[in-house]
Amino acid sequence: MDEARQAQVRRYNRNIETAGGAVIMFGLWAVVRFLITLAMGSSKGVEYFKAYYSSEPSDEELLLTIVIFIVIFSIFMALYLIIGISAIRYANGKKKKRGFAYCAIIVAVLTLLTLPMYFVDDIPSETIDTILASLLTDVTLVAILFDMARSTFKRDKLLKMVSQEQ
Repeated sequence: MDEARQAQVRRYNRNIETAGGAVIMFGLWAVVRFLITLAMGSSKGVEYFKAYYSSEPSDEELLLTIVIFIVIFSIFMALYLIIGISAIRYANGKKKKRGFAYCAIIVAVLTLLTLPMYFVDDIPSETIDTILASLLTDVTLVAILFDMARSTFKRDKLLKMVSQEQ
């Protein structure tokens, strides 16, 4: 493989590895953001969960709701970790399969589908900056996930082309 192609493969690998680390950090940030929303948001702690019930929920219903939220967040955090760690391992040559890139595309599309939720309610002027920061964070995540997948597929295409020439 000539030097220009080796440099391109290294660039793709570095891009995949950096994006993998960023996805892990975004996953951690999602958990922190949710916890901050519960602790300091406009609807505090238990009231956040009570909003989903038409009447006053029982302690068991409230506990079940909290457990469901924790399970869902754990699943998403695990997904972010799996995508990030797999991307890093793939870029370092320790993993051959690229399933993480397909997962990244799915997460990016799901995140894109949730972006309109930022504009559903009337946005109070005192929280507009927080909402815009969250929106920009999610848009950045989508860009990173799509870039990671693109770099993965372009790297594989380049390596396949080089192997066919030899």
